Amino acid sequence: MNTNLVSKILLVSMVLVLVSCTSAPTAAPTPVPPTATPEPAGPAAPAYENGNTIVLTTGEWVPYTGETLAEYGFFTEIVTAVFDEMKMTPDYMFYPWERAEKAIGDGEAWGAFPYSANEERAKTFAWSDNIAYGRTTFFYYKPHMEAITWEKLEDLQPYVVGSVTGYYHETMFADAKLNVDASSDEASGVKKLQAGRIDLFPMADLVGWALIKELFPDEVENFGVLEKPLDQTELCIMVSKSDPEALKLLDEFNAALQAIKDNGIYEEILTKYGLTSEE
Repeated sequence: MNTNLVSKILLVSMVLVLVSCTSAPTAAPTPVPPTATPEPAGPAAPAYENGNTIVLTTGEWVPYTGETLAEYGFFTEIVTAVFDEMKMTPDYMFYPWERAEKAIGDGEAWGAFPYSANEERAKTFAWSDNIAYGRTTFFYYKPHMEAITWEKLEDLQPYVVGSVTGYYHETMFADAKLNVDASSDEASGVKKLQAGRIDLFPMADLVGWALIKELFPDEVENFGVLEKPLDQTELCIMVSKSDPEALKLLDEFNAALQAIKDNGIYEEILTKYGLTSEE
């Protein structure tokens, strides 16, 4: 091979190597910082709680509660005063009693009132401290019978005793083997009493007299109550005992209830309605 030709080939090869070594290097990729792990979200607020507003259910039980009553009734006014003390706002939903109770289990409402504790409810619900008393007595209609005395429920076996379907005293009357005539509501029972279809009808004192004044305003004096009451129970708010948030709020409610009893607001509300703390 021609020596000059070999020399030229070697020279071109060296030039190509030098050019490739002096070319600008490819830029390294910009490192991407790792994606930050998001903070876990806190627990969602219960459906019955919206900021400082709490949903409660109740029903028509004049004068304790009523959708058309001033302040929704004296019991509801006390509940409102407690939430004022807590710097919270209650939102009242008026339902039939069965639905009012169910709304707690469904998480629609924090609590329902006014209810009294019993063994069956204690399986599912927890209770506030006592808000008011409910004294249940037997009403009678004077033109049809005179007042009687009784010591135990079995003493009432000779009489037709009214009741309301689903009320707590149904079991008591059945155990005592009373002759019971059930009604769908208290108004129906009062009408049966006035018509002579039943002899005795149990109602909370305040509820009974309010209902008689509404249904028979010209005959109030014709109604009476037996001296011995059926019972006197504490009326409270009930909440789900399986809901930790509900139980926490219940403790706060009880503390605020005691506060308005201590500062006189509770007694002021009762006095406004002509009541005492024993009624």
